[in-house]
Amino acid sequence: MSEKRAVLLTAIVADELEEVCIAIAKEHGAKGVTMLSDRGINFPEHKTFFDQIYRGLNAILLFVLEEQMAYRIADALDERLRLEEPFKGLALVSPLEETGGIDVPGILNYLQNQKESA
Repeated sequence: MSEKRAVLLTAIVADELEEVCIAIAKEHGAKGVTMLSDRGINFPEHKTFFDQIYRGLNAILLFVLEEQMAYRIADALDERLRLEEPFKGLALVSPLEETGGIDVPGILNYLQNQKESA
């Protein structure tokens, strides 16, 4: 059996999609999330009334997950939130090579136990 890896799933979505994004992740087994708010500018810039640049409100959602679960969630977010459309957001998966303050083996063990008890 191959060794499980922990990864970081980062979802940056329009503010109004935050709760839906979290619900989708929970449906696929995520047990927690760190939520941050941000403002961003797209390039090329999106203009609004009086030629003002739109600075959209976004939610940054950080999930530490088992690798395969992260990919399933990222695919579900892409499909259900239609992230390929402008101003919807993005989801990306990054490896967790070095960590501090996080018990990655403990997280993987917890996720495995949750999967086995389901």
